[in-house]
Amino acid sequence: MKQTFKNYFKLGILLFGISLTLVNCQKDDESIIDDTEHVHNIQTSRYSLEDLPKVGNAIENISLSRTSNKMSTSFGDIDISDIVEYVNNDGKKSYTFKIFNSSHLQSNIDFENLHLIALPQGGYLAFILRWQPNEQWYVNNDYMFSLPTFTGFVERFDLDYNLLNSAQYENGSVILNENKSSTNRDWELECTDETYCGCELNSDYCGCNICPWSYRTGCASTQGGGVGTGDSGSGTTVGSGGTSNSNNVPNGGSSVVVEAPTQLELETEQFFSELTVEELECISVGFGAFKAAIKTYFKNNESTTMTMSGGDDAISVIPQEVIDFAQQAVDAFCAGDVDTFEEFIEVKLNEALIIEPTLLLDIDCNQIAHWQTLAQHVAPTSVQNKINSLPTGTFNDFEIQSLNGANGLTVNMDYFAVNITTLPNDPSTGNQFTAEGFLDYFRRNLTPFAAGAFPANSTFEPYCNIPSMCAQETALWNSNNPLGTLVYIDIPGDDGVVICTEFDNDYWYFQTMNAPDAGNHPVSGTRQFGYELNSNGSYNFFVRGVDRFDSFWVGSITNILTQQNLFMGADALWTAFQNNINDFVNDPLNGGVSTITPPITNRVNWYLVKDVLEGRKPISEFGCN
Repeated sequence: MKQTFKNYFKLGILLFGISLTLVNCQKDDESIIDDTEHVHNIQTSRYSLEDLPKVGNAIENISLSRTSNKMSTSFGDIDISDIVEYVNNDGKKSYTFKIFNSSHLQSNIDFENLHLIALPQGGYLAFILRWQPNEQWYVNNDYMFSLPTFTGFVERFDLDYNLLNSAQYENGSVILNENKSSTNRDWELECTDETYCGCELNSDYCGCNICPWSYRTGCASTQGGGVGTGDSGSGTTVGSGGTSNSNNVPNGGSSVVVEAPTQLELETEQFFSELTVEELECISVGFGAFKAAIKTYFKNNESTTMTMSGGDDAISVIPQEVIDFAQQAVDAFCAGDVDTFEEFIEVKLNEALIIEPTLLLDIDCNQIAHWQTLAQHVAPTSVQNKINSLPTGTFNDFEIQSLNGANGLTVNMDYFAVNITTLPNDPSTGNQFTAEGFLDYFRRNLTPFAAGAFPANSTFEPYCNIPSMCAQETALWNSNNPLGTLVYIDIPGDDGVVICTEFDNDYWYFQTMNAPDAGNHPVSGTRQFGYELNSNGSYNFFVRGVDRFDSFWVGSITNILTQQNLFMGADALWTAFQNNINDFVNDPLNGGVSTITPPITNRVNWYLVKDVLEGRKPISEFGCN
């Protein structure tokens, strides 16, 4: 039963620190009853170590091994699933951990806690408090813990179990204080190299650069155990995780668990340490804005590599070219050539764009080769001969609109796909489609698959505006080889005509045309409809295109004036194809499974990509292999 009392007592101390805590330990193991009144505006929260990454990073320095809820150390196991955080009204923080399996306890009612105080310059002051309640006090107090009446001993150790000091309490008052200083002295932690500077490479992680430095319990102190005098824990207090204005915490040199700096922080400090004194003074003016900008630049451009030992943990590394760029920025700033780091970036960017105009182009490397193929596509002789034999119109003749012959300043390159892992069934037979069969079904039903495009639907029908051509084009489109078919697209606001200029079992091409009764198609270029087999056995059914606006006014001037996406109507159409294919496949009646692939749309200045799309320059111009 004493062990049960001990566990309840520990729990009360761990949770409530310097607050008034009542733990009622009934012999029949009824639940704990607690009544807590916080003082000094202390906020108490409970966390696991996963919720406290900085604390976790720090105590890894003392860890031997760990599980999800326990960490083994040289002084015992600590509970990392139930950590108490105390925050005072100044924002200072401290943390309390319960210690299990300590080999240093002398009685089964003794217990120990690990305490961390967050230090202003980084890292944590760490020490161990051992509580030794007087057993007769336990009994006389009806096994009820009360902060104001605690009777027993409290000992404070560093993490190597060197005794720093101890105190004996009777009814909450100190009757013996074995300590090198008087009992009414504030706890002062002298900042010395031996005590605090465990990180000579970067003094920012220590308090040494602002010595002499005192850290008083009135700022933030984790004080172990939960002992006090006066109502509600006021007066002399040595509390578990408390932040009170105690004046009776003895002086001593507890261990410091330094929060390990990241590789990025170490290399950032290394960069500044290699600057000259004059350079450091230069970048520190104006509250150090230029120095802060360099730190941000390093953070935004860090790379991730494996550790030198080949382990699985990744570390952050600043690439050499980033360091070189920062040094150039320091040189320019200190020479008076620029006023800010941002201005230096702008200057260097403008210089680079003069040399390499395509520097900022973001081209999808997985699609660029396909877009090249479409951009270079030329209708075969058989299709061109058919076009030449078609009737002429009053105002327009039949003529393919080439990509290079368009007037729009912007070229559109896009890819809209649906990934199908299980092909759907043919509604007419109930049998599962083959990939080729589903593409053929899609081709013959383009209009319903285009439904729902905003702001209005487009329809796809064989060209019948010249009656003598209608039967021929209808029959050809509905055949197994529609090469050369002309299709009229009813586009809201500006109709257009396309012609099938290449056909295979897994794809076909449409090229845009100038045609009688339709005029110019709004864009000039080539679009591919088809499917691709993926390495995992799934299929991508897609629409892929490369085109430019035929009109310079629409494709260039209007775009500049309105800053609108002039391809949004086309985007809506191809998105409707995606949605309708996906809905058809996933319809329970059709038995397929598919998901929509995020669209890829690259819209750039035609003259910046023209040579690559037309094959005169390699795709490596865009950083692609």
